[in-house]
Amino acid sequence: TRLLDAITELKSGVDYAQKIGLKGISITDHGCVCGWVKANQLQKELKENGSDFKIALGEEGYLVDKRENGIKYYHCIWIAKDAIGAKQISRISSIANLNSYFDRRLERVPIEKNEFESIIKKDPGHIIVTSACLGGEISSSILEMESARHMGATEVAEKAKQKIINFILWMKDLIGENFYLEVAPAAS
Repeated sequence: TRLLDAITELKSGVDYAQKIGLKGISITDHGCVCGWVKANQLQKELKENGSDFKIALGEEGYLVDKRENGIKYYHCIWIAKDAIGAKQISRISSIANLNSYFDRRLERVPIEKNEFESIIKKDPGHIIVTSACLGGEISSSILEMESARHMGATEVAEKAKQKIINFILWMKDLIGENFYLEVAPAAS
C-alpha cells in the first residue's frame, strides 16, 4: 500500500495549478521518486509549448535515528533546487529503498539521519527541506509535548521540547535557510 499512497495524477495537478495562477509545483511521492519520469516528460512538454511553469522534483521520505522495528517513521520533505539536488534525493531514496524492511506488516523505507547528513554535507545548498505533516518529527513532538503538558508530565514535555529544538538546530546547521516549517491550521 505504500506505493499506492505515492501515485499522483500529475497532469491534472499541473493544469489546476496553472489555472489558479501558480508558477510551479513540486512532486513529492512518499518513500520513492516514481513520479519523476512523468514529471520530467511533462516539464519537457510544457517547455516545448512555451510555458515557464516549473515542476520541482522531491520526495516525502522518512527520517529515523536508526532502522529498527517499532519506531516512529518521521516524515520529511526534500525538494531539489537543481540537478545536483535531484541526484542527492535520488541517492537518499535509493539507500532507503535498498535497506527496506518490514515492521508491523508494512514495508518501511527510512533513511537514517547520519546517511541523510552525509549525502547533503558532500555538496550542500541544493535541496529545500520542509518539516512535513503531522507525521513529521517536529509536529509529532509538538503533539507529544502538548499532551504531556495537559497531563502534568513535565519531564516528558521538556524532553519533547528539546527534541523539537535539536531537530530544528540540526536542520538549520545542515540545510540553512532552505529549511522550512510546514504549518497547518488546527482546531483548538
